[in-house]
Amino acid sequence: VLINNIGASQLSYLVVQNLNELGNHRPEIDAIVYYENMQKHCLPPNFAIMQIAEAWGHHGPMIATSLSTAQKLIGFPSERKLFYVWDLEWLRGQQQRYYNT
Repeated sequence: VLINNIGASQLSYLVVQNLNELGNHRPEIDAIVYYENMQKHCLPPNFAIMQIAEAWGHHGPMIATSLSTAQKLIGFPSERKLFYVWDLEWLRGQQQRYYNT
């Protein structure tokens, strides 16, 4: 899972909570969260957490959770790339950012 940060947010909380639960029920699955910005964990994670630059070596399925992480995911060698639309951030009327794809 590619995420902006693992600090205090609803997205981060649910990602950590659900991946911890997944690890309890399916210990054969090794989840990894890759973050763009380091922040204090909102919950203690029971899985690996790495800086997003490390995702270049990951070949399994990956899930982006923002436009920024989706843009980075395009260039990664993942076998399956998914974009989980958690927040329609482009509709909030903030400063417009355009990404080249």
